Amino acid sequence: KDYTVTEDSVQSSMIWGSQYDAMINWALSGNDSSKVTAEDIGNNNGESAVTTGNPTYSNDSINNVRDLCGNLYEWTLEANDTSNRVVRGGVYSSNGPASSRFSYRPSFSFDYSGSRLTLYIK
Repeated sequence: KDYTVTEDSVQSSMIWGSQYDAMINWALSGNDSSKVTAEDIGNNNGESAVTTGNPTYSNDSINNVRDLCGNLYEWTLEANDTSNRVVRGGVYSSNGPASSRFSYRPSFSFDYSGSRLTLYIK
């Protein structure tokens, strides 16, 4: 079936913590479930790198979702308290699993963070 994009047919957003949790739960149900808590997957060598499509980091794929374990923390819309927001996943500067969760002030700026977007097709 062909899909035609119209103005009201899609919606995108920064990922919510509950959506990240759902993605992790979905990953746990697949063949790659051990990767959710693995600390040696992805780019954890202390230097940032282009990881998607890079054969050096092909192990950082869980149920075909890429770059959860290494490279960048991912900001979410989840609040830890009134001052802090939650980042998820692993980062290039340390070994951490896809299931990691930390909180920072949204005004905090660091070069090892990004965000994963969600896309809803209506």
